[in-house]
Amino acid sequence: MPENHKIVSGWSSDRFLTWAGKIGPHTTGLIQNILESREYPIQTYRACMGILQLHKNYSAKLMERASENASEKRLFSYKYFKLALNQLDTGKNTPAPAKIIVHTNIRGNSAFTEGGLHV
Repeated sequence: MPENHKIVSGWSSDRFLTWAGKIGPHTTGLIQNILESREYPIQTYRACMGILQLHKNYSAKLMERASENASEKRLFSYKYFKLALNQLDTGKNTPAPAKIIVHTNIRGNSAFTEGGLHV
């Protein structure tokens, strides 16, 4: 095995499923789906490792919600999971309202009606 592939020699599907089981059932289901998404499960090990290592920074409850969300939408990738997790963590489901700037040097709508200032 090439040097850059030897790191995965100790990894197995059972190891990832056991690890995911410590987080919760939705995470276990997500990891199972990721492992089954490729012809060879070894091709999914990096994605599984990335998802499971996120548990260091996020709570099990948040990981479970993101796993459930990803499974419902059938999006089995690290990239989507991380995006969903960040969105749930920050609560930015709705955009922040725009700030209205009030300043004496800002032109209003009248500057743009009928051709602007220099017609």
